[in-house]
Amino acid sequence: MRASMCVLTLLLTANALRTPSLRMSVADPQRRRLFQGAAALITFRAYEAPAASKTTRILQETFAKPQTDSKSYRLVELASGVRCLLVQDPRAEKCAAALDVHVGHMSDPIDRPGLAHFCEHMLFLGNDKYPGEDEFEQYISRVGGSSNAFTDTEDTCYFFELPDPAKVGSALERWGPFFSAPRFAQDATRREVEAIDSEHSKNLKSDGFRLFQLTKSRFPSTHPFSKFGTGTRKTLRPPNGDGDPPVDKLREFYGTNYVGSNMACVVCSTQSLDVLQKLTENALVDVRSTTERRPPSTLYFDEEPLPKDSDAYVLASLQSQRELSVQWVLPYDRSDPDSAFADRIQKRYFRDDLFLSHILGHEGPDSILADLRRRGLATGLGAGSGEDTDQFRTFDVSVQLTQKGLKEWRSVLATIRGAALGLQTAEWPSNCFEETARMARLGFQWGETPDVANLATALAGKLQVVGWGASEDLRDLLALDRTPRDASTDERRRAVSELLREMNTNVPLVTVVAPQDELQVAAKGAKKVEPIYKTPYFAEKLSEKVTSSQIKFPPVNPYIPDTDPKPKYAKKAKPTLKDFGPPTKLLDDGFGKLWFKEDRIFGVPRAAVLVLLRTEATGSRSAADAIHARIWTRLAADALRDADYQREFDSYDASLAGLEWTLGAGPRGVQLSFGGYDAKLPELAEAVVSAVKGFDAVQYALKNDNLERVLDGTRRDIRAARAAPASSRCIEELGVLTERPKFPLIEAENALKKTNVESLRKWLTENANVFGSVAATDVLVEGNCDETYARRIEKSVRSGLSGGSTIPAEPSVLQVPLSTKVPIRYAAKPSASDEVNYAAIYSYQTGSGSDVRAATLVLSSVLEAPFYEALRTKRQLGYVVQAASRYREGVSSMVFLAQSAKDDDVCRGPSDLVRYIDEFLDTEAPQLLDKLDAAQLADIVDGLARRLDELPKALGGAVAPHWDEIVSRRYDWDRRAREAAALRKLSVGDVRDLFYLSLARTGASRRPILVVADRGKPSSSMRTDAIPDAAAWASKLESWGSA
Repeated sequence: MRASMCVLTLLLTANALRTPSLRMSVADPQRRRLFQGAAALITFRAYEAPAASKTTRILQETFAKPQTDSKSYRLVELASGVRCLLVQDPRAEKCAAALDVHVGHMSDPIDRPGLAHFCEHMLFLGNDKYPGEDEFEQYISRVGGSSNAFTDTEDTCYFFELPDPAKVGSALERWGPFFSAPRFAQDATRREVEAIDSEHSKNLKSDGFRLFQLTKSRFPSTHPFSKFGTGTRKTLRPPNGDGDPPVDKLREFYGTNYVGSNMACVVCSTQSLDVLQKLTENALVDVRSTTERRPPSTLYFDEEPLPKDSDAYVLASLQSQRELSVQWVLPYDRSDPDSAFADRIQKRYFRDDLFLSHILGHEGPDSILADLRRRGLATGLGAGSGEDTDQFRTFDVSVQLTQKGLKEWRSVLATIRGAALGLQTAEWPSNCFEETARMARLGFQWGETPDVANLATALAGKLQVVGWGASEDLRDLLALDRTPRDASTDERRRAVSELLREMNTNVPLVTVVAPQDELQVAAKGAKKVEPIYKTPYFAEKLSEKVTSSQIKFPPVNPYIPDTDPKPKYAKKAKPTLKDFGPPTKLLDDGFGKLWFKEDRIFGVPRAAVLVLLRTEATGSRSAADAIHARIWTRLAADALRDADYQREFDSYDASLAGLEWTLGAGPRGVQLSFGGYDAKLPELAEAVVSAVKGFDAVQYALKNDNLERVLDGTRRDIRAARAAPASSRCIEELGVLTERPKFPLIEAENALKKTNVESLRKWLTENANVFGSVAATDVLVEGNCDETYARRIEKSVRSGLSGGSTIPAEPSVLQVPLSTKVPIRYAAKPSASDEVNYAAIYSYQTGSGSDVRAATLVLSSVLEAPFYEALRTKRQLGYVVQAASRYREGVSSMVFLAQSAKDDDVCRGPSDLVRYIDEFLDTEAPQLLDKLDAAQLADIVDGLARRLDELPKALGGAVAPHWDEIVSRRYDWDRRAREAAALRKLSVGDVRDLFYLSLARTGASRRPILVVADRGKPSSSMRTDAIPDAAAWASKLESWGSA
């Protein structure tokens, strides 16, 4: 994945950096396989496209669609062989496109691991028509859009989205040459290799990448699934990272694989299908065509897609996970590539895995999970489809283990395998198929409409799978993976029986991960080291003997609706801003507030209920309160889902029927949420609220080591946070310095050490069992319901609550002191002593109010792309480089973040990162603002304002902003509209003034703070302005608006 500077999510929360979409892979550098001779003559008849013509062919215009889908679709084949799905959405307020090339790192040359991923990066760095590096990204940023790409095992996907549908043509024009005429300039390839190397360094401590690599290493080195896909300096510039950049290899790889018949494209916008077709034809007119479709997988079809060993692998988790993974590798039809292709489509549509996952992953009282919980071995279990390639798929079962379960993981494995064997010969009752299929169909028919960017990316991947299939496969494209095709119960029984037969024929891949200090209780056998990520693991031989066991099938689910749910009102064709007005306040008696809004826009039979019980008990006062509240809510949530503890209602059956609930706690109080099909939602809400109020936490804590299980999970969460990447630690520390209440991890860790049954009992007593401390309630009900429905739920919420306590103070942002000298905070050293990354984050508070918010957003848009280019593209400091605006509790900031693993003359530690950020702000930023003119400002403002003006596309999107205003007690329903108006009246001078007042070294309103995280001890040269204690420093600050 390319680290797009337009993606701002990592700075919008204080959580860890977003996990990349790139699926890492393995390569065996010791064997070069030449696909020639007979293999080179293979054609993929099921994938065949006609010889290139001068015209576009329309392949499909009729599609199976959900009832809520008002979009129009057309599938065409361009003259070059590209298959493109055009999507017209008259209601869309932005546009998006995605193009999936059916080649990934399984096609890397054996002597250049990572080349497919490297090729993905290079396509962003100029082409013959637009030769400037980052020219596309600068255009996308200027108009307020975003773009990115990812490389998978057999696919590379590129995508963008813009807030103005009218600009889809100009974006496609700039994007199209990616797929016909990239430059692959020598100097750019040399620099971008460093970005690839930095990306790999960032992933070295990721459990996800390490585990995926280990799985791939189980395949024979002759099979391309074993290849390493990220790449490094050494793999791309062999032998030691100092060879010539692989320009010739890139051109050869691109020329072979980036052809029309390997490409599936999706374009979504408001224009007519005819207009979208013409724009797409013009954009992709120069894509090279071939006479037939020959996917790369045809070249390695003869390689058997089965693992080379059946050992169990046991290894340490750097994120303190404790889990057993069981993965069955299931080849598609091995007769020939045509048959494999047809088999893959048939199974993806038929969804035999859906029915098996329903039984193996069930959580009812007679389920596998219930049995493991009773034995004290597991806390959770999931089952379902996993990897999916042209050659094979996997079916995966994962079990979250207790400490006892880790010691006895072999017994847990025997239970899983025994159940799979027993299910093969069991007589499956019809309700197991009928209920699962029915809820999947309802989910498809009444599912919420995805964002156009997500829609384009998802459909491009699906089109790559079925886009060369039969007419019915094309017709059902939108339903792929969402709902199974119609079939009789007997047909489904046979399909699941065949799936189980195949699973029970082969020994599965088994992996056990455990916290480092618990590894010794789980590991036996020989210690080995995986060569790419240097992951140590223990290999243990598994017995091929399996004892069949019988499990009880779940009874008929009473929550499954007998008839199809129906909305009270049809979906509105063209909603306006007026339709999305605030909810009505039905009740406000000084203790409770009830807000209600009936859905007359989306036309779905769903409702949402959100509840906040305001109390100081849950975390506004101390870390100890926050920890006890967290333990209490986890115990309560576990108890209400524990069939052995309560049987007044079946929470899991309700979830299978599309009814969900959550329980949480935070500084504002206890939070409950309910959502799903509206008919039975009040009954669920009443049952959950009643059960939570009557919950005896101490009694449940003493039962079956329940408290220790929850404490253990919380301990591991904190340990994982302490081992987070350097950039995440910087963001976390910035929150402690500037937000209230926000407690350092060390305080949470110390509070957790003192938490036990007696402390829980004391906390509950002091806080009147939580519910006696509730000072006020807020309830919001929205959706396919009426006022009577809303009042019924609110009545059940307030029943037994008396009020009279203190309402907790609202969370706030602390005002950093005015200063020309930057205060520095050193983030805690990571727990992993071999951490290779270091990071720095600068924050400049710019103030509160709509005008400041608008100017900060524009300033971010002006600086983000150049900052990325300066530190990431040109200096190659690291993969994580971002400049972005940050918004917390009504206060805006500009932040600049960089993370690096370099250790050379260019950069050796966080002090060098700080120097480069300072250099950018002192030199390049003023130059950029001096060059800012009215035309550029107009483009930026238009893109940002359109995002603020955008109307919600689903019920959840409409509910969320209403709830935000209610819980914050601001009730500022027009905030986004006011910010959009503030944007549209901004002048160039306003943006310059903000920079020179709030960011420039001599700025009169400058409120800077710097947080750094080192790979080791901080260098003494940066000690001058250190903040030794973040919490103590923050305690002396006033909140914005309080002074």
